Amino acid sequence: MILISPPHQSFNTCLQSLFRIKKARHSHVCIVLEQYNLIHAMPKSGVTIESIREILKNSDVKFQVFRNVHLQNEEAICQIKYALLYFLRQRYNYRFFFQSPWHSSFCSELASRAFEAVGISISNLPPKSTLPTDIYTHITQSSDWIDVTELFKYNYLSTHYKDVYDVAANFIKAAEYLNQDMSFGQQQLLDKVNFVTANSENPTNYKPPKNYWSNELGKKFSLTLHIRYRLMQLLSLLNRNGSSDK
Repeated sequence: MILISPPHQSFNTCLQSLFRIKKARHSHVCIVLEQYNLIHAMPKSGVTIESIREILKNSDVKFQVFRNVHLQNEEAICQIKYALLYFLRQRYNYRFFFQSPWHSSFCSELASRAFEAVGISISNLPPKSTLPTDIYTHITQSSDWIDVTELFKYNYLSTHYKDVYDVAANFIKAAEYLNQDMSFGQQQLLDKVNFVTANSENPTNYKPPKNYWSNELGKKFSLTLHIRYRLMQLLSLLNRNGSSDK
C-alpha cells in the first residue's frame, strides 16, 4: 500500500481534514500489484496500471509504503492481485460518499474494495466513504501492517534499480490489459453458449478463467459503458505502441 503526500497542503488534503476534523497527510493511494507495477485510480485515466518507479521518482512526491504481514505467501499475494485486477479500466468515481457504482472507483475506494474482497480490513468505513486518511489511520494502528518505505526507496529510487526493470514493467502491464481484453471476448462467446442452454435440462453458466468487472458489460448492458470501455482499450493500445517506440 503506497500512500502519497503532496509537496504542500492541497485542496484534497484540506477537504479530507475538514471531513475528518483532523489533519490529513496523504492525497492518494496506490496498491502494489507485483514486483514492478502498481494499480491506482486517477480522475483522468480511471483505474490503470503504472510503473512503481514512475510514480515514486517524482522529486515532489513524498510517500509512505506499508505491507500487510499476512500477504507473504504466493496464494495470498495472488488473491489480492486478482481482486485488484478485477477493477482494471474502470472509470473514476466522482460520486464518493453518495454512490459506489459497480463500474467506477476512486483511489481509496479501489483499495478498500479489493482488500475487503480478500477479507482484509483497511478502514472502519464502507469503501465509498473511505478516504486516504482513513486508510492511514487504520493501518498505522494495526499490528498487521509494517512500514517498508525505506526498502522501496532502495529498490526503486537508488542506483540498484536497472533500466531493464522498466522493460519488464511495460511487458507485464501490456499482458494484463491483454488478459482483460481476452476475458471480455471469452465472456461474450460464453454468454451465447449459456443463452442457448438456458431452457434446457442442463443449463450452463460458463465463465472465463479470470474475472473482471468488464465481463459483466453484456449482462448489464449500457451503450455509454461499452463506448468508454472501448475507448480505454484504444488508449491502452496507443500507450503500448508509444512505449515500444521509445
